[in-house]
Amino acid sequence: DSPDTLVPDASVALWPAVESDLIDPAIEARIDELMAKMTLEQKVGQVIQADNGSITPEEVKRYRIGSVLSGGNSGPDGKPYGTVEEWVADGTLFPHNVGLGAMRDPDLMEEIARVTAVELRTTGHDWTFAPTVAVPRDDRWGRSYEGFGEDPEIVASYSAKIVQGLQGQFGSDDFLGDGHVISTAKHFLADGGTAGGKDQGDAILPEADLVRLHAAGYPPAIEAGALSVMASFSSWNGSKIHGDHYLLTDVLKGRMGFDGFVVGDWNAHGQLDGCTNEDCPAALLAGLDMYMAPDSWRGLYVNTLAQVQSGIIPEARLDDAVRRILRAKLHYGLF
Repeated sequence: DSPDTLVPDASVALWPAVESDLIDPAIEARIDELMAKMTLEQKVGQVIQADNGSITPEEVKRYRIGSVLSGGNSGPDGKPYGTVEEWVADGTLFPHNVGLGAMRDPDLMEEIARVTAVELRTTGHDWTFAPTVAVPRDDRWGRSYEGFGEDPEIVASYSAKIVQGLQGQFGSDDFLGDGHVISTAKHFLADGGTAGGKDQGDAILPEADLVRLHAAGYPPAIEAGALSVMASFSSWNGSKIHGDHYLLTDVLKGRMGFDGFVVGDWNAHGQLDGCTNEDCPAALLAGLDMYMAPDSWRGLYVNTLAQVQSGIIPEARLDDAVRRILRAKLHYGLF
C-alpha cells in the first residue's frame, strides 16, 4: 500500500498543455446526425469492446458492439499461436521495442510503423494498440522490453513518429487513408514506474515526477493526431488509473486537449473498488470511453444500460464517450 503522505498534488498546471484538434466541423455534424437517431441501447453498445473469441458477428450486429479485439490468444484462424514459419511467410518481424529504442532512429521508426500499418490493413485490422510509450524504470518489470527505453527523451522522440507512420500525417490528405490504421498511445499512465517493477502495480511518486518521467510520450502522440489512448492497469499513489477522474478527464482530456477516446485494458475496470468485470460505472464516470470487456461484455452491456437508465451514469457522459468513439470511426472513414 502507498504511504498516506504521498497524496497526489492534483495541480493540473504541472502538465503540458497540448495543441491538437481532431474536431472537424463536417465530422461533428455527421456525429450529431447519427447520435440523434441512436437508441440508448445502441449508444451503450458503442462503449464496449469484446474479444473475437467470445462474440459472434451476429451478436456484434445485435448489440451494436463498439469494437472487436483480436486478443493474444484469439487468432482469426482459431489457433492461439503461429509458428515461426507462418510469421515469416505472413508478416515482417521487427525487434522488440527495447531494441528499436536502442537504435535511436525516429525516422526509421516511422517507416517501421508505416510497414506495420500496411500489414495490419492487409489482414483486416483497422486499429492497433501502439505506440507503447511506457518508460520502464525497473528492469524487474516483466514487460520492460515493451518500452523504448528508461529515458523519457527517447520515448518522446519516437512517439509522434510512430503515430504518423500508423495513421499518416495529421492534417494531410494521407491522414488515415489507404494503408493506415488508428493508433493507441499506451498505457496511461506510469505502467513502467511501479514500485519494484510489479506488473499492474502502484507508481508511488510525486505528481511532478509523474509528469517528468512518465508523461513524455503523450503530448507528441496527441499532437500527431492519435485517436485513442489506453488506460493502464496500474495505479498512481494507490489510485487505480481506470477510476482516476483527475488523470483521465482533468489532465488527459482537459489540460492535454485529447479529443480522441480512452479505451480500457483487459477487464482492468473490474479491479476498481466496488466493481466487477461485468459491473463498473465508476470507470465510465472517471473518463473511460470504451471498456475492454473481452469475455465479460454481455453482463457489462446489461448493467451499463441499466445504470444509464437509472441515472447512475449521466446520459451526457455516455454521449461524450460515444461522440469520441464515432469521431475516430468517421476520421478513419468506416461509414
